[in-house]
Amino acid sequence: MDDSIEERVYALLVEEVGVPREKLAANKTLSHDLGMEGDDAVEFFEKFGHEFRVDLSSLYEDWSKYFAAEGMSPTVVLVMLGPGALIGFGMEQLLASLPTWICFSVGMLIWLVPFFYFVRRRSRRALQINVQDLIDCANEGRWSKLPPTRLS
Repeated sequence: MDDSIEERVYALLVEEVGVPREKLAANKTLSHDLGMEGDDAVEFFEKFGHEFRVDLSSLYEDWSKYFAAEGMSPTVVLVMLGPGALIGFGMEQLLASLPTWICFSVGMLIWLVPFFYFVRRRSRRALQINVQDLIDCANEGRWSKLPPTRLS
């Protein structure tokens, strides 16, 4: 393996992610370990593709399997807040002596704690790109990592 390409990949990560070089390792994942999502991931891969002359077309086909979109859609907001509001409404009906704001606050907590637990758990199981994948693809000149559903 060409060490100069490996060090250039690390240098690009240090520059773009702002993580010190000593905290980076080949097994660190871009999304889960380095927090790269949305527009940050897009900008990084534009620079990565240009810097190493890597054809990223197959990565872009599977982009949503690796990275979450920037921001939240109205559907996600409804799924995130709707059940908590319903729990709060139910509590208000059952516990009429409590102020409405307390019922809705507790209802949101009852819903959001498990919601974020499952979202975080799901993100850990999501497909990940690690630093070694970047090094391998920079050496090959094309995006060669395929998600399991596209493996032949």
